[in-house]
Amino acid sequence: MTAVFRFIANIPWFLPFVLAVGLGYMGFQERTTAEVVPLDNQKLSLETDIQKVREEIERVKKFEAEKDQLYKEEGELDKAFKAAKAQFPPTIDLPDLMKSFEDMARELDVKISQFTPDLSVKRELLSSSRVSLRITGTYIQGMQYLNALSKMIRVINVESVKFGSPNADTAGQILEIEFNMVTFFVGDA
Repeated sequence: MTAVFRFIANIPWFLPFVLAVGLGYMGFQERTTAEVVPLDNQKLSLETDIQKVREEIERVKKFEAEKDQLYKEEGELDKAFKAAKAQFPPTIDLPDLMKSFEDMARELDVKISQFTPDLSVKRELLSSSRVSLRITGTYIQGMQYLNALSKMIRVINVESVKFGSPNADTAGQILEIEFNMVTFFVGDA
């Protein structure tokens, strides 16, 4: 036992302290290395989240800068839409439409032989109604009538024009011409 005491007495006093600190540091370093990898992953994840938030902030700042311009454009589009909508009659108003067709026919010296309105259809912004119109006149008069239709204030899309065979009684001068059209109006169908 005395040999053990002598051995211990010969050990410098700081050696146990150095061994204890060294062993503790090695354990701390192993543990720290194991903890650093998940912390690095967390740091990378947080940096990615921060970058996303910064990008969102930039988008919000850009929108804030453009917001007044976008509202101005929306107001202009709304005014343009209301002005365009004012071009359409509130209802199909068949008597007024027939009168317009009749006035053009009288002006061009053609005869309306048939006027057939179809059912109206409600669309997203406007309602529409198909109309079939048959006139009797020369080819030139038919083309003039088509030109007059295109110049009407009321919006009318002529979908088809069908020329019938010439009338034998008039030496091939007079034709039956059929127009299939769509007219639009604002009100319900």
